[in-house]
Formats: sequence, C-alpha cells, structure tokens
Amino acid sequence: MKRLRTWKAHDHKTSPAYPPEVSPLPRPDGWFYMGLTGEVKPGQVATRRLGCEDVVLWRTARGVLHANRPYCPHLGAHLGVGGTVQGDTLVCPFHGFRFDGTGACVRSYDAEPVKAALRTVEVREMCGFILAWNHHAGSPPTWEIPHLDSAGWSAPVQASVEFSSHPQEVMENFVDTGHVTRLHQNTIIGCEVTGLKPDAQSWSADFALRLRLSGGRTFVHAFSSEIHGLGYLLAEIDIPYGSLRAWLMNVPSGEWRVRSTFLFSVRPTLPRPVKGVYAALASHGALWATLHTVMLPANGGDVPLWNAKRYVDPPHLASGDGPIGRYRKWCRQFYPQDAA
Repeated sequence: MKRLRTWKAHDHKTSPAYPPEVSPLPRPDGWFYMGLTGEVKPGQVATRRLGCEDVVLWRTARGVLHANRPYCPHLGAHLGVGGTVQGDTLVCPFHGFRFDGTGACVRSYDAEPVKAALRTVEVREMCGFILAWNHHAGSPPTWEIPHLDSAGWSAPVQASVEFSSHPQEVMENFVDTGHVTRLHQNTIIGCEVTGLKPDAQSWSADFALRLRLSGGRTFVHAFSSEIHGLGYLLAEIDIPYGSLRAWLMNVPSGEWRVRSTFLFSVRPTLPRPVKGVYAALASHGALWATLHTVMLPANGGDVPLWNAKRYVDPPHLASGDGPIGRYRKWCRQFYPQDAA
C-alpha cells in the first residue's frame, strides 16, 4: 500500500532549540524503518534517509532486496539519481559500472571489475516493511528485532511526520507517564502502566488508558507495548472483531531531525466477505485518530512540543514522572562509548 501522506511540523512562533547540524545527542545505532516492502519492486531503486546520509534500496530481478550507501566509489555519483538494476546488479548512471549485492564492482568499461566497492547496509523484511541496520562504526548487527507472523493480518497503512527532535526523545513517551493525562487530557483522563521491564535492547509494558468519549462516557483501553532499540515500537491491541497492531518507527534524518512513521495493521475475526473492508476501515481509522487526536494538534499534540523542546540533561525529575532516568541510562548502549 502506498504511503498516505507526510506531515512536516512547522511552528513559526518558535525558534529551533538547536542550530542546524547541532545535537545534544549522538545518532543512535540499531534497526530503522525504510519503508514498505511494496515500495521497492523487482528492478526498482529507491532512496531513503538514514542518519545524515542517504540509503539506496534496490531489488534484483529475482526479488532480492539490497541496500547501499549512495555514492559510487569510482567518481562519486549518487546511485539513487538515475541508478538502475540489471539482473542482479546495481548500475551507476554516470559511467555504467556495475555492483553486486555485496557492494563489489563486477563490471567497468572493459568488462573487468575495478577494485572498488559500495558500502553495504544490512536490511531485513518483516510484516510488509523494510528495516535497515545503522552503526556509527559500520559494525554488523549485534541484535535482531523479533520476528512477527503476518498471516491473516492486513497490509500496513502508514503516514509520516518529520520534525526537529531525536529518536530517544520520541521513544521517551513510552516511560513518560506524567505527560499523558496533562498533554492529552482532552482524550485521556487516566493512565496506568504496569510490567515496565527493560531487557537488553528491549523494553515492554502494559498500559490501561481511560479514554473520554462523547456524552461524558469513559472507556478503559488496555494493551501491551514494546520497544526495540530507539527506532521500533509495537503495540498489540484487542479491538471489536479482531486485533490491531500499531507501530511507531523513528528514523534519524539529521543531527536533530527525526522522521516518525505510524503504521497500523488489522487481523479481523469476521467472515471473509467483510473482513477486508473491516480491516481497511479499522486500520485507516486508527491512523487518523492517532494523528489528529494525539500527535498533531496545535494544543494537545506531541509533535509540536517535540519540534520546539530542548533536551535537558540531567532532568529535574518529580515523583509523578515515570522511570525516565532509568530509560535514559538504558539508551546509552545505542551510542558510541565515548559519547555515552
């Protein structure tokens, strides 16, 4: 399914907390979202942003996905600008040099390869989307995101928001329970979090949100949630006639810049003639509600505050805060040791 829309957070009443190319936090290591699987079809090339440099995704004619940093080692052409796929190779648009899935040059002018290679990026495909590994020193993956069975689940729908912040700041909402009934008081009037558990590169928790409905009614919305690294959050939610998966994916796109993508998928328990329609309505409805009632409003939304806030370290925490200090210590593992 195609990308729905990208929103960019602009608030002309405030100045950026940091000048361009300045950040109080380093770019994190880990797995980051690069798009839906269907966005890179066999024989196609696509460009995505990861850190302060692009990643070129390309799929061979046989359907194998590869990823490389963009610049040709010959004379520096960006392979996402005019690059093509021929068979199992990525072809530079500038001089026609060809590179295989390992990044090695396999053909140049005289049909003999040169001793040059593209920088490769590890990628994974799961649940209909693409994840790429980023490490400050170019080291291979040291951990994996748990596999999810996608049988019976609808194709994910998505929308992205880009703003000034950092993946750590966005994921901090997972443990910042104090903000929920203040910032989102028009929708959420109670929040209980249990089972907060950090485990190596992951955190898990159970949430019970008391929601304000029309006519003064309330409803308790319970679900489990987990984060893996600073780029991947998954919530599993029971809904009428099925289950809902909600993802929040954060990608560092600059020094103090982040692209957050919300994805929703539904597994209906309804009969076949109506289950597809229900899945589409439920996933798009959840996407709209998340963006327009929680994330984006000028008053009561997270994104406008993230876009303008400053990173305070050390924070002056109060008794009503969640385990923010504990979370920040856990985050240090995703940065270079000298930065941590």
